[in-house]
Amino acid sequence: NINLSICFFFNEQILYYCTRTLFLQKFSLFYLFIYFIFFFFWNISYLKNSEVDFIVIGEGEKPFKELLKLEFNKSKLIKREGIAFIWPNGKLFFNPKSKNLDLNKIPSPFSSEIIDVIKYRSWLIIETMRGCSYRCAFCEEPGRFKGLRYFSLGRIKNEFKYILDRSEYLEILDNNFNLNKRRTKEICLYLSELQKNYREKKKIAATLNYRFIDKKQINLFKRAGIVKVEIGLQTINPRAYRNLNRFPLN
Repeated sequence: NINLSICFFFNEQILYYCTRTLFLQKFSLFYLFIYFIFFFFWNISYLKNSEVDFIVIGEGEKPFKELLKLEFNKSKLIKREGIAFIWPNGKLFFNPKSKNLDLNKIPSPFSSEIIDVIKYRSWLIIETMRGCSYRCAFCEEPGRFKGLRYFSLGRIKNEFKYILDRSEYLEILDNNFNLNKRRTKEICLYLSELQKNYREKKKIAATLNYRFIDKKQINLFKRAGIVKVEIGLQTINPRAYRNLNRFPLN
């Protein structure tokens, strides 16, 4: 009987209170691990002063699978990359994050039916790429992934159809969905054709890079059903942009 808590924390104070609350519950067997999405906020030494058992670093699909497969056996996990924990004697074990995964070998949580799309139909999130070609000083993305990688268009199209056949809303969670204009155009044209199959147009959201938005893209977004966009406008101060290693505002 394993009670497993998977935690995504964005604030150290929240992390402390949540872990304390979970720890006080009477579980027959309890494991708490953190997947460091925003790894730069903390150091893995946090393990020494909390009730956290494991930290998964980098892309979590493979290390987390190993945690489950090896049943949280620390002596067997020492050869696995991307995992940190504390030995019973208090010594910290840290194996650096694993290499970038082949994105197309990661099973789809949607078409594999691991996630019940109909149950969560009001809010579904998908990524079509990982990483970023920029190196903004304030962003965690360059530290999490090396380079920019894409899921294949064939896979993305299949997932879009699977989700939109069962859901009313989809959010594309890429940092810069429109970074590659040719790829963006192909995806939007596919979505516009897909929308014709539905009585009511499905609603899609995306995060865009304002540098690449033009009238042609706006028209493509409209046809694709993209009704909500997010744009990262950190500052309008040119000096601040330079200091942050951010691309300039036009």
